[in-house]
Amino acid sequence: MNHVKAALLLAASLALWPAAGGVLDLKEATVLAPGSLSASEKKAVMLLLEEVEKRTQIRWTTARELPAASRPVIAVGQAAALRPFVRGYLDRMAPAAEGREGYRVQVIDKAVLVVGNDQRGTLFGIGRLLRNLRMERQRVELSDDIRVATCPKYPLRGHQIGYRPKVNTYDAWTPAMFEQYVRDM
Repeated sequence: MNHVKAALLLAASLALWPAAGGVLDLKEATVLAPGSLSASEKKAVMLLLEEVEKRTQIRWTTARELPAASRPVIAVGQAAALRPFVRGYLDRMAPAAEGREGYRVQVIDKAVLVVGNDQRGTLFGIGRLLRNLRMERQRVELSDDIRVATCPKYPLRGHQIGYRPKVNTYDAWTPAMFEQYVRDM
């Protein structure tokens, strides 16, 4: 009986948690992607838009300049590209982790900043944002206390996809399954 009460209390508290504060509602967000982004950074922004839409059925709008409306903004790029648009926000961010492929992800007011040290850092920052978003049908939220500044410890890292008919199921995967697997990494 105590387990049932505990489960009901936990379910009730989880259902109320988003309304209790500390969560930024990103359903109406605009993604700020300056025109000076590299081709790989633009592709990473497209990955962000596609993955959010796939999981929530919400298609975020993109802009090359800061929108005038008071909607939440997700600013993506390297600091030099973002500085003309979000200068005050960049000054309030956590210090950058020095190194190649590093990034910062932080919420300041109603703005989510994903700032890469370089092109790959921007990609990895978008990946971190995707892993931290809470996504459901017609709902996308982010904890407003996220504050990440990191870079890889080692210059050479990797992941092996062992395509062989052994104890894994890779031999039964479709090309679409492989693509989603790579996107999720």
